[in-house]
Amino acid sequence: MHMKVLITGPCGSGKTTIITELTKKGYKTSAALEKEFWFEKDEVESFEHGIMNNRIKVYKELQGKGLVFFDRGVVDPIAYRKYEGNEIPSEFDEIAKKYLYDLVFVLKPLDTHEPNPEHDHLIKTPEDAQRWFDHILETLNEYGYAPIIIDNLPVEERIEFILDQVKKST
Repeated sequence: MHMKVLITGPCGSGKTTIITELTKKGYKTSAALEKEFWFEKDEVESFEHGIMNNRIKVYKELQGKGLVFFDRGVVDPIAYRKYEGNEIPSEFDEIAKKYLYDLVFVLKPLDTHEPNPEHDHLIKTPEDAQRWFDHILETLNEYGYAPIIIDNLPVEERIEFILDQVKKST
């Protein structure tokens, strides 16, 4: 079975924790790529293009490798630009239409916002997290996805839900 499964959501919603646990269980996963650039790029445009280019590279490397779980995807930089109120580059739109996912999960923002130095420049309040979540859903819908929303459950229950949905869709 070849299936690309996207797991996304606002910063601090538990994506990387889920990806880490799926990796421990033996599933193929990608890593959160934006961390490579986070503090290296001062200029937003080059930062976002770098993220997009790395997402494409990982997508291509994992193409045809069976069931693969992606920690964020090519639609995330578009949703982020919307969150920030920035224009969407035409090449981002083309990329999102070309590099597709078979199944998409969106994690709800966590009920409590814990301060995190990695995310504080992006999300300072639970309202920020909710606004980013809304932009992610809007963007996924614009690109024809029917995202499956994952509630704030314990990690193992979230993983069980994801795996059940994957099984149902095959």
